[in-house]
Amino acid sequence: IPYALKAVDAGYVMVAGTGASATMPPFGGAAARIGNNPLCIAAPCPDAPHFMLDMAMSVAARGKIRMARDAGQAIPEGWAVDADGQPTTDPAKALEGLLVAVGGHKGSGLSMGIDILANVMTGAASLDKVGSWSDAIDQPQHVGHFFLFIDAGRLIGTDAFLAAMRQFRNTIHATPAADPDHPVIMAGEREQMLRAQALTDGVPVKADVLRDVRRLADV
Repeated sequence: IPYALKAVDAGYVMVAGTGASATMPPFGGAAARIGNNPLCIAAPCPDAPHFMLDMAMSVAARGKIRMARDAGQAIPEGWAVDADGQPTTDPAKALEGLLVAVGGHKGSGLSMGIDILANVMTGAASLDKVGSWSDAIDQPQHVGHFFLFIDAGRLIGTDAFLAAMRQFRNTIHATPAADPDHPVIMAGEREQMLRAQALTDGVPVKADVLRDVRRLADV
């Protein structure tokens, strides 16, 4: 999101991605070979909120599974498999096993594509050769990234593009909601709202997290 904000504030459409350590099997596989490689597509609107899709390739992030483990809660079926490749709702077994790619073969293929763009094309490590930032924090990851910036003004003109994006956003917002209490919004809109709120009111931090930060900082 920070990179996306810089891009849209400068008037660019951005497509970006990064590699990650292997936490998922390729579709049909039983061993970790592909990373939960994030993909971001962002496009500016005449004013906020902008379109900002920022997603990883798994059904759920390992961070959410860790939170469920720490809270003593089960995870939904379909988030992960255990070390034997069997579906599990036990977060501890899930962390010992593998994440599940969103959309099956589609998420698996997207992860591979991002790996090629971010890692293979930049000379970084790829697939299961990328180091883990959580399990080997003292070792380099050898991970790569890619950023593509598009000046839509050179294609259809800046005014025409922004007018089209305004209409795009209005159409999304005008979609009848299945739940009236939850209006339809664009990708990234909630995150932009929370960011604006945090800049005004501060960032809420759980007490146990704050204790850990203070302990690590030796405050």
